[in-house]
Amino acid sequence: MLHFDTLKFYSVPCLPSDWRPPRWLVRDLGIFAGRLYFDFAEYPSICEVVRLPPHNALSSVEDGVETEKIPKPFTKAPPEFLQQWLLTRRKGQDFSHTPMGNVCCGKEVKEDSVYLACPGKVRDPA
Repeated sequence: MLHFDTLKFYSVPCLPSDWRPPRWLVRDLGIFAGRLYFDFAEYPSICEVVRLPPHNALSSVEDGVETEKIPKPFTKAPPEFLQQWLLTRRKGQDFSHTPMGNVCCGKEVKEDSVYLACPGKVRDPA
């Protein structure tokens, strides 16, 4: 399966080979598009936008650079709004068994979850 989170799938003109999109752009476009699955590295950022504390809180400093400041919430209840938005985008299909469904319900998303597994990644059994 192709990964579209690099935003290089179909770009005109072609992007430089070393170009990387900002993480906030990938996250926000994913939410707007109704993406249900995400890389575990995006989990803390998604929790910040939805105003949920990440269950396994990571540092707010990545690669020596502080992450972007999250603006005021766009609604009084961001998780409920996100759930309604995804229901609309998914045309009523159930998504509660996906990582984004867990985020909407306030459940923990674990790094070793089956639905976050990448076929090319080898996991350390220890």
